[in-house]
Amino acid sequence: WQAALNLLGQAHLLRMHDVTMCNAAISACARGNQWQQAYGLLAFICFEDLVPTNISYNATISACARGHEWVRASEILDSMQQIHVPPDLITYNTFVTALGNGHQWELALQLLGEMPCSHAWPDVVTHNAVISSCEKTSQWASAIKLFRTMTRCSRVAADVISYNVTMSSCSKAHRWDWAIALFKELQHACLTMDATSYNVVMA
Repeated sequence: WQAALNLLGQAHLLRMHDVTMCNAAISACARGNQWQQAYGLLAFICFEDLVPTNISYNATISACARGHEWVRASEILDSMQQIHVPPDLITYNTFVTALGNGHQWELALQLLGEMPCSHAWPDVVTHNAVISSCEKTSQWASAIKLFRTMTRCSRVAADVISYNVTMSSCSKAHRWDWAIALFKELQHACLTMDATSYNVVMA
């Protein structure tokens, strides 16, 4: 991320910088867990009269998610809507991750229900992120309920990550009966189990 910022600084001195270069620097900061730098670069884009794109916002929200700064991520999402930049599915999925990292499982569930109103239909990544937010806050019953919604009612098919995170939620709550039942169900599903699937029920 430091190399990316140095290159952007050099390009800025030569007046050769553009929003694509800024986006790349924000993404580098996100990968380097430097949410403050990413947040500052988003402000820099606006200050330079460049037009931020969905990539600009999504990368900054991702940086905030990694930094457990869900409030900052929420502010960025609000600013997108205020300037009529429509959030896309990546925006919402990244924001749900930020909420989960911030232990805001109720807000994550609320957002999941509101997404269709914004013409962004939740996918398996969205559902898994919300289940993960429940797992991180010991809300095993809500995790099970959402998982069952996926498998019975939703247009989204559960994947092995869906099973693993839900089993983990049950395991952490010492609900071994549910964890083992889900493990047996996974064994009969047309999915490839991984090491995590076994580790969760053996923990």
